[in-house]
Amino acid sequence: MTPLLLNNSGVSPSPAAQFKLHQPTHTNNNMKSIIIKSLTIVSAAMLSSCASGPSAQNGTLIGAGTGALAGGIIGHQSGNTAAGAIIGGVAGGAIGNAVGNNRDQQNARPRYYDSYGRPVY
Repeated sequence: MTPLLLNNSGVSPSPAAQFKLHQPTHTNNNMKSIIIKSLTIVSAAMLSSCASGPSAQNGTLIGAGTGALAGGIIGHQSGNTAAGAIIGGVAGGAIGNAVGNNRDQQNARPRYYDSYGRPVY
């Protein structure tokens, strides 16, 4: 015999409503983690393809990874880990690309000059 479940008003809910009461309410955190990691890797790869020099590429990857990690932690505190990780990854990648590109620009400048003021490469 099936136990009779009563809602707050004392009326027995429909069989479909009883089925919903017995479904697990937990979320699959492992799947969220896989999706977050996949999106982070894809966004880092897309951002690094826009980078010009080796420092810009490394800066983009490091920035995207660090930003996604920090954004995921902050997003978890506010209740939306995936959005925080995506926003952090994109922002970190953009900042890392800018810093790395600046370093590439500095490395491209001549550092030494001859006695006539001409750059020596």
